[in-house]
Amino acid sequence: MESPRLSPTLKWLFKITVSAVALYVVFRKIEISQIQKLVCDLRLSLVFLAFVFFNFSQLTSAFRYRKYLKIVDIQLNALRNIKLYYLGMFYNLFLPGGIGGDGYKVWILKKEYNTPWKPLILISFLERLNGLAALVTLALVIMAFVLAREAISIPAPLYVLLATLIFPILYLIISLIDKKYTTNFKVITLQSLSIQLLQLISAYFILASLGLDSGFASYLFLFLLSSVAAVLPITLGGVGARELVFIYGNALLPIDTGLAVTFSLLFFLITALSSFIGVLFNARIRNPGTALQCWL
Repeated sequence: MESPRLSPTLKWLFKITVSAVALYVVFRKIEISQIQKLVCDLRLSLVFLAFVFFNFSQLTSAFRYRKYLKIVDIQLNALRNIKLYYLGMFYNLFLPGGIGGDGYKVWILKKEYNTPWKPLILISFLERLNGLAALVTLALVIMAFVLAREAISIPAPLYVLLATLIFPILYLIISLIDKKYTTNFKVITLQSLSIQLLQLISAYFILASLGLDSGFASYLFLFLLSSVAAVLPITLGGVGARELVFIYGNALLPIDTGLAVTFSLLFFLITALSSFIGVLFNARIRNPGTALQCWL
């Protein structure tokens, strides 16, 4: 009988394989020379602004996580919370295994505060769910006010109506799970929307750095869709999944696929560089060997 520790490694290898296959499909449909030219002409000052706004979004996300932790009586120091969140980002992208950054944060908090597993795991789930609700809401708003005439011919007011229903439905779902997690729901909702808006600003600066001067809405809408695809745990950090959304989104909206794929790869690079901040922070682990056993 094979060791069960092989399974996380196989999951990691599966993600790498899926990302590699997806990128193979993507690069068969675009000209590599176009990407090279776009990179050569890149405006680095705008890329730096994209990096800054992306990290503003991650700091806001860390504060949202802290709000959730207070619901289960974990009073985590603000700086410690940021360190833990960034190190979780790093593990999500680079650590081989099946648990990732969310599991790492749960493990540390369980160890340090002796909190039961269930509420910590539920917080991670609700955080993802809240983020997804914000993504869908903003995507519907863009559809309503910018893309309604270019995409599917649905009346703009219907998009607005659907957008206004997302968070009330989420509130109802959370109430059915456990009403105490609706504490600070308004603040957490505003934080979730702020996170996605900051990432949209980051995306805007990346697109501008590549020389785009019009038609931003189409790219930003597909960026939101690609963020949903990247959440699916079948690729390495969303690599491949995001790019495929842009490639096939070209059938729905008028975009330059070469520029879109370059944008997507730059966004991943910014995400990866930001996650290394977690290593620099070096969040305290009392027994790192024990923690790594969860993934190896």
